[in-house]
Amino acid sequence: MYPQLIIIEDEADLLSFYRQEFEEVGFADVVCIDNTERVVERIVQSYTKPTLLLCDYYVHPIPPSRYLPELRNAGVEIPAVLVSGRIRADQINGISLIYPVHGFFEKAPNVKLLVNSIAKHLIDMGPEAAHAWEKYQLRREVNSFIGGMTAEQCSALLCLLAMEDVKAITADVNIGLNAVYALRKDMIKFLGKVSSPPRYTALVSGLRDRISLSVTLR
Repeated sequence: MYPQLIIIEDEADLLSFYRQEFEEVGFADVVCIDNTERVVERIVQSYTKPTLLLCDYYVHPIPPSRYLPELRNAGVEIPAVLVSGRIRADQINGISLIYPVHGFFEKAPNVKLLVNSIAKHLIDMGPEAAHAWEKYQLRREVNSFIGGMTAEQCSALLCLLAMEDVKAITADVNIGLNAVYALRKDMIKFLGKVSSPPRYTALVSGLRDRISLSVTLR
């Protein structure tokens, strides 16, 4: 099954042609957006399955150099492909530094040939979309798991992940022994009997972000 495809394009005829051609190729779920007003909110609402993003660089009022980083800050990193007839290479390179851009196509007079080339590229990117979706889901699980924790609980959990002694943790983090044991029980349940590296890494990253935010807000 092909990923969902979100297309951002303000030329009505081209957008209609895109939808028709990509659906014929096999993209059954095509979401079309003809302007970038509240675009991050609209993309996040549509992001309910593995997704690819195809966007024209010059769609008003917000350029991808602004909304793609905002999308990333919202926890969504949909693999993106840019299309434009008048964009410079340095602009593409600049965006690539702040968001994962997986391709660029220059608009050409032969639109049919352009769409065929883009479609082949997007089909090849299917695993990228699946991987991005798995990361997003895992991040949501982590945020749900640690959402109600205090900074002290997050710190204690990091120590548990580092295999530190439980009694030493109670002294270092100023948290009760029973609370640490309860955290360890919850941690084992979250990680599963066989802890996978992605789950472990995602949990450590989420805890560090949460602690950093707590310190910043003090």
